[in-house]
Amino acid sequence: MPVFRLAPACKDYLWGGNKIRDKYHVVSDMDPLAEAWVFSTNENGSSVIASGKYAGMSLREYFRSVSNARDKDLPVLIKFLDAKKSLSVQVHPDDITAKLLGESSGKTEFIYILEADPGSELIYGLEKEITREEWERHIREGTVMDAVHHEPVKKGDGYFVPAGVVHGYGAGILALEIQQNSDVTYRIYDYGRLGKDGKPRKLHLKEASAAAHLGPVRDEFGFDGHLVSCPYFTTDRYTDSFEGSSDISYVSLIVTEGTFEIQNGEDVLTGNPGDSFYIPEGSGTYCVKGSGEIFKTVK
Repeated sequence: MPVFRLAPACKDYLWGGNKIRDKYHVVSDMDPLAEAWVFSTNENGSSVIASGKYAGMSLREYFRSVSNARDKDLPVLIKFLDAKKSLSVQVHPDDITAKLLGESSGKTEFIYILEADPGSELIYGLEKEITREEWERHIREGTVMDAVHHEPVKKGDGYFVPAGVVHGYGAGILALEIQQNSDVTYRIYDYGRLGKDGKPRKLHLKEASAAAHLGPVRDEFGFDGHLVSCPYFTTDRYTDSFEGSSDISYVSLIVTEGTFEIQNGEDVLTGNPGDSFYIPEGSGTYCVKGSGEIFKTVK
């Protein structure tokens, strides 16, 4: 049964750096290299199969023309993200709000910190519960940063970001982000930066106001022993060998440290930092051997 190596879709957002290329050997001419979508069938950037008989085919096209999966898209999108500069303060809608705003789905995500410069922080919810009127006053007066919670981060920290949580990356963070298969983001505050066209980047204040939960993150999530588990994805982190099954779910394997050998039937591939692998649903038992750090995600 198959196991496919994947090549990422890359993004050159203005806040990015070069850590993804330097650390994970992602091949891209983009500068900066802000994101590498290493596991994606999203219409705005699909990973590409880089091994086996379907090499060169986008994963999105594979799902539409070859795969026997029940769905014609992955429910999850996984990326490396290099925040050399701070990202905008932003929010993602939940599924219901997304539909009302004309989007296909909402966006819940999980952030795992791979590297963090001293003093790095996430914007993670608000410091306290406030009213809609107070929130809109902060937006009008440009004092949003006074209302949000500033969370110091370090390597190995993980943060669940349910849809509706106001958040943002501070400068100096390299992360692995596991999220719903959605590219919808509503900017609230962007430090007055200009886009490539020389104009201030668009804010989405009306949409953000409809989507945002105006309070702290209630960190009382139960993940049943997993690194993270929610209706959209379940992720585990391993540092040595393990076995698993793809009988009821696709499997994503992403190596961040060390070397691993992934075997599924007769297919055997070696994974080094930055490598991403896809095992289709229904491919049976697989075996992962090695040591370092590898993330397994299923639905």
